[in-house]
Amino acid sequence: MQRVRAARRFEDLVFWRQARELTKLVYTLTQNNGFAKDYGMKDQIQQREKEIVL
Repeated sequence: MQRVRAARRFEDLVFWRQARELTKLVYTLTQNNGFAKDYGMKDQIQQREKEIVL
């Protein structure tokens, strides 16, 4: 059985690190041609992504 160690900081939490990686991916994908021109959609997606990490 794997033992889980206590997190001392929120940065130690695996799901927080994964959420940060997801944020980077969303920002990368929304910079592509399709989203770059649709500012409203791009902004909404990026704003929702920020809420995941918070």
